[in-house]
Amino acid sequence: QKVSCVLLAKNDQGYHHCIKASSILMNQSEKALTLEQFLILKKDCFVILFAEGGIFENALNLSDQHQVLMMIDELKHDLGDFYIGLSYQDFPYWKIRNQLIKDCARQFQIRTVALSKIYYAEQKDETLHRILRGIRLQKTLKDTTLTS
Repeated sequence: QKVSCVLLAKNDQGYHHCIKASSILMNQSEKALTLEQFLILKKDCFVILFAEGGIFENALNLSDQHQVLMMIDELKHDLGDFYIGLSYQDFPYWKIRNQLIKDCARQFQIRTVALSKIYYAEQKDETLHRILRGIRLQKTLKDTTLTS
């Protein structure tokens, strides 16, 4: 299963690993690392898994605490140390889901970090991004779970 994440270097060795991961991804048509590659390259890096727009989004949309807990447990077993990135949201829908994943993460001593929302130079860019996300996620623009 593909898992989108952010790798941030802790030190020079981590920076070297980030560059290597980027090089591998740029030279592959699949744009994914194997688990074995990732486990080597994540050393000396902070790993941030996305809640919104990432592996947890479907379970969060369903408010499925059991599924979120199972996913965190499996990821902790496979990856070891990681963070869960939460998007800053004024939208009540995501405030509730952010709290759900924070509560679940706390049970496994997994830390959460705030990720800022994306701001666009022009309003039309945000609309275009929302349309493209809708196509990718097979949702209509009227779907309240479809965020920018």
